[in-house]
Amino acid sequence: MEQTYYRFKASKLSRKAFCEAEGLNLAQFAYWCQRFDKELP
Repeated sequence: MEQTYYRFKASKLSRKAFCEAEGLNLAQFAYWCQRFDKELP
């Protein structure tokens, strides 16, 4: 999921648009984004 998070940050898309493009669940991805925003530089 960490690699997906970095791809999201590099994409400059909204969470919703990125999840639609990647076929991800928006709620689950939002949860991981919150965790990584706190833990990663």
